Amino acid sequence: MSDASFRLQSRLDVLRALLTSENASLYALNAPARGVTPLGLAAWLNVPDVVRVLLEESRGLVAVDGTDALGVTPLMCKSGHPPRRTRVHGRGL
Repeated sequence: MSDASFRLQSRLDVLRALLTSENASLYALNAPARGVTPLGLAAWLNVPDVVRVLLEESRGLVAVDGTDALGVTPLMCKSGHPPRRTRVHGRGL
């Protein structure tokens, strides 16, 4: 079991609850937290269930072309074409 799939179903349930909340924030769903957007992180970690939930259940609030602190979009992460990354959250890749 990979780290990304640990307790995936319960994490998806929490994500769905956040996305369906009337208080869901466009900023929170698209702002780079610690340098990366939620969609970008899900794409980069290759967690397609999270990508699907973010895109299909966000009521259009998640920007597919949002960039992280390095100017990388989620599509670039998934395509394997992001710029060289050397550190994420203070750790090496």
